[in-house]
Amino acid sequence: MTGDAQSRSHHPAPHGDKLSRIRAFFLLFTGPMLWFVDFNIGAALMSWPCFPSLDRLLEPQAGTHWTFPAALILIVLSTLAAIAVSFAAFRLFRRVSKEHEGGHHHPAEVGGGRTRFIALWAIYLNAGAAVSILVVLVYFLGVPRCAN
Repeated sequence: MTGDAQSRSHHPAPHGDKLSRIRAFFLLFTGPMLWFVDFNIGAALMSWPCFPSLDRLLEPQAGTHWTFPAALILIVLSTLAAIAVSFAAFRLFRRVSKEHEGGHHHPAEVGGGRTRFIALWAIYLNAGAAVSILVVLVYFLGVPRCAN
């Protein structure tokens, strides 16, 4: 065993090299950012044709019927992307799940399990974002766009 490999075997996060900062940022924030973008752009696409001014119209403005399918496509793509990133985080979690074994007190004191922690939270955040985006879909389909 080389000195480098031997010293890493006692490191609290021996798999830390498997997760760059950019990838960690991508895994943690993609789903929530997708939800934020989807919610805001989807709300604009769904409401603007019916609320061009202070008064609510009975029907969407002429030439704006494309906004409803565009909002639905945005929802579907955002949901699929959040699910895909959640699966990527799950694959990383499976690779580093044995990162540091032992009681939960010792790794917390030395910072062990960082890669596993980030992967686990990335799973939760992206799956939660996918569910949140689908809740927005239920809202878009259940609430009438215009006063009609």
